Amino acid sequence: MKILVILFLLFVNVNLFGQINLLGEQAWRNKVEAALDIVRVFEPNLYKDIVVHSTIQAGDLRVAGYAGFCDVQESSSGKILWIVIGIEELRTSNKHYIASLLVHEALHLKNRLNEQPGRNWGNFTNQEKKAEHTQIYNYELDFMRRILTPYDDIEGLKRLMINENIKIF
Repeated sequence: MKILVILFLLFVNVNLFGQINLLGEQAWRNKVEAALDIVRVFEPNLYKDIVVHSTIQAGDLRVAGYAGFCDVQESSSGKILWIVIGIEELRTSNKHYIASLLVHEALHLKNRLNEQPGRNWGNFTNQEKKAEHTQIYNYELDFMRRILTPYDDIEGLKRLMINENIKIF
């Protein structure tokens, strides 16, 4: 049984969205550490409750069309929290934008931790997904303003929200 668990973890680490450990890239590590510092200062409770307990990975998310992704895996020892940041975002984005992605995904994780086992994004209705994204994107937009994210990044999030028909508060 132990061998099966190890093989499964290796498979997940290597194949899930082409994940790459952030520590393997010095530039990414520095950017993510700077982003984590921003989250720690401006969102200390979210940082303490979610971000510290998550495994943060880099992944090729272009095919899926995501900048970030999160997941909660249930195991016999508890829940395992994952945050995956897109490789393209790590290459091209600033620490403020990476911090906003971490906050966005951490808010999804926070919602998942309060739900019953087996409940996940894949079995949400479109209405439930839109309601959650309305809440999270608006929180992320407020966070971006508080941390003085560059104007273009804030406007980019607003355009995404408009394209997704998400009301901006």
